[in-house]
Amino acid sequence: MKKWWFLLFLGLNIGLATVMANQQNHLFVPVKKVQQNKTAKTKEHILIIGDSLMRQIGTSLERRLVKQGYKVTNLAKSSSGLVNKKFYNWQQVLANALQQDPNIGLIIAHFGANDTLALKVNNKVRQFYSKEWDQAYRQRLNEIVEQVRANQSLIWLSLPCMKPNGYNKKMQHLNRLMETTLNSRVIWLDTYSLVCSQGKYVETIMQVGKKLRVRIKDGIHFSLAGANLIAKAIEKKIVEGISFVKKKVVMPSTLDHQFTSKKLISQQVNHSDGKTKNKQINRN
Repeated sequence: MKKWWFLLFLGLNIGLATVMANQQNHLFVPVKKVQQNKTAKTKEHILIIGDSLMRQIGTSLERRLVKQGYKVTNLAKSSSGLVNKKFYNWQQVLANALQQDPNIGLIIAHFGANDTLALKVNNKVRQFYSKEWDQAYRQRLNEIVEQVRANQSLIWLSLPCMKPNGYNKKMQHLNRLMETTLNSRVIWLDTYSLVCSQGKYVETIMQVGKKLRVRIKDGIHFSLAGANLIAKAIEKKIVEGISFVKKKVVMPSTLDHQFTSKKLISQQVNHSDGKTKNKQINRN
């Protein structure tokens, strides 16, 4: 019995002595930390810009790319676009971002979902579809692209098919303007083939023998699964190493809108912005 008490006493003293020694030397049991990818510092910074379509895709894409060791900043903002500079001036936002971080090697952009407003050109109101409106919008596109330096790449996602017929036609018109204006200066990502069927709007697609809902009931926005599908496709191309090199791969289009310039891959964009009314006028 005495031996048992002696061993207990000895153990308590040893434990107390150990704690006191640790305190004196500031040696505490370390808290378990989340492991970080050791290659993160060696990979370039990726910047995501655009409207709320890009915001949801960007959230999923950022999560995926961080696991691959990339630094990602998602600046996408709901209801924004290139037309209404008073609400949000993307040209200035991009300029500030590029100036603050010279290590940005890749920019991923999506615009257009909110860009059907009328524009004031030379003190005259110009409506969507007019030649003057088109010319002004091309200038806004150029203001974005011209900020990209020679050592940076720009991936531009096209607008997806939409359920509302009138709105869908406007998105196709913007796609033509963007593609012919941006041309070889960007890596153009056609968004139709992932979530559209032969160029037409569908809510569900077949994925590995199962139905996958990629759009929500409003006919404009993407479901979470749809956003993830697009993000996964973008991630695949980036990991393959094409993101930081300006190159294009010819992919013959089977879609009914038949864009003219070369396409890199077919991917889909998230539309999270809602409809706009042409009666509204942007004066910038």
